[in-house]
Amino acid sequence: KVIDKKRDDFLAGIGVITVRIETKDWREKTPAFDEAMAQINNRLVEKRIALRRYKTCYEQLTETGFTEDDIRYKLLPTAVIRFQLLVLELLISERIKLTDKRWHFVVQDSDGLSHQSDHYARFASMAIGDLLTWLKPLCQLMGLPFAHPDIVPIIPGAVIVHQPGAIHVDFSLLKRYTDAHLARPETVFMRTDYFVANQQLDGKNYFRVATTALITYNLENTPETEETLRFFLKNIFRKDDFRDGQLPIILNVLNRKDTIGLLPTGGGKSICYQLPCLLQPAVSFVVCPIKSLIYDQKDNLDVVSITRTNYITGELEGAQKEAIQRQFAEGYYFFIWISPERFQNKSFRKYICELYARTPLAYAVIDEVHCMSEWGHDFRTSYLNLTKTIHELCPDTNLIGLTATASLNVLQNLRIEFARGENEFSGGNVKTNVNFTRPELCFEVIQDKGKKYDTLKITLKALNEQQDLLHPNSTNRAGLIFTPYVNGDFGCFEMSNTINTLFPNQANWYAGSCPTKTEYINISEGALQDRHLFRAEMIV
Repeated sequence: KVIDKKRDDFLAGIGVITVRIETKDWREKTPAFDEAMAQINNRLVEKRIALRRYKTCYEQLTETGFTEDDIRYKLLPTAVIRFQLLVLELLISERIKLTDKRWHFVVQDSDGLSHQSDHYARFASMAIGDLLTWLKPLCQLMGLPFAHPDIVPIIPGAVIVHQPGAIHVDFSLLKRYTDAHLARPETVFMRTDYFVANQQLDGKNYFRVATTALITYNLENTPETEETLRFFLKNIFRKDDFRDGQLPIILNVLNRKDTIGLLPTGGGKSICYQLPCLLQPAVSFVVCPIKSLIYDQKDNLDVVSITRTNYITGELEGAQKEAIQRQFAEGYYFFIWISPERFQNKSFRKYICELYARTPLAYAVIDEVHCMSEWGHDFRTSYLNLTKTIHELCPDTNLIGLTATASLNVLQNLRIEFARGENEFSGGNVKTNVNFTRPELCFEVIQDKGKKYDTLKITLKALNEQQDLLHPNSTNRAGLIFTPYVNGDFGCFEMSNTINTLFPNQANWYAGSCPTKTEYINISEGALQDRHLFRAEMIV
């Protein structure tokens, strides 16, 4: 009974209920038996959607089998990834080593899919070949020897016959774990995990970032190092080459030195922290003061399938913020984006301390770092003592500060903030472009002699004639006109109305507050209602 109680409690913890029926009740069909059967029936009704899904999948498999496209584009990639995870586990446990002269695997395909598809028959070889393609540049970065092992032929589909010195693998995508491994302890069984398979149903997620001690790379700016890093740039971020100024920042960061990086707007500052973060076996976080930048950076990573990231902003509900903070502390994300104000939250500080106590934190990234300086044009009071707070919460974490605008006064201020106690922040850790020239930008100063509207009309008409800028069907061209005010003669509202007299319905206005005075020129009230731009109570 004690063992039964332990088993029942464990199963209840993962969402499985246990119904026990006494033999006497079963034979005599007592009320207790009826009650137990009703409980089973209710459970079946409750889980009917999941059961129906399982039944449909099973029937398709047993009656029609998988198509070649199913195998090639669904099952094969899954098999490759799972076999790669196996190889990584074997490397971690030192069952195999990168310095081995050969790896010998004997693989039994327990699903029989290798007999149906020539593509699937090669899944293990494809997995190892692709993995070695990634391991070689990693070893080069770390200065480790890499002896490409000879892969002794893998035998998918064959029944396992024990071969001395080989890794024997019983591989299946479709089966779950049983106790079969007890009879064959020399064989590695690969099965679909019950928990992971049901994570979409039980609402749980069992992913954790695998972490270990931080890596201090000792990299120099050589053609060989650049070529190795370019491999990761191409294969992770799908970019062909580094932009000016990116590589010195990335090298300094990978060498685990606190770094201030200055790059012009559009110079690719995000890559300067994202690539190093992904090359450390640890978790990081990014402090960013602007929500739109956070959303943009998150979206850009989602596009390249780096999805174990998240953010906390004021637009989230309290329960959402709490859940993301907790998941971050549990190692669920490679990194998260947060505002500087988040460090004033006691709950967040507690979570980050819990994470740091359990696993390394590689980098604390401070985006728009000029906001930290009292001389910066966007100084934010929430940045006060930010680096001091980070040093106190996670002292071994390296700082990365990135900005596009930093005067000499700002840089000097930042170096003081980045200093650790008595250790000054070296000027050599400030990385920037030698040349900030932006050849794609062209500036022209026009003397309007007090006739701004006339000059604006002439300029827009000229641009339209040259580039068809304001054609109603043009979708690939746009322009911004900045105004000093919301209201008045030179306010954005009046400006948009004026432009619309020349080019109907081509100009909208945007401001942090609604105009308090409105005048409509050559435009009907009905058109205003159709455009949904203005509040009815503002119409004069």
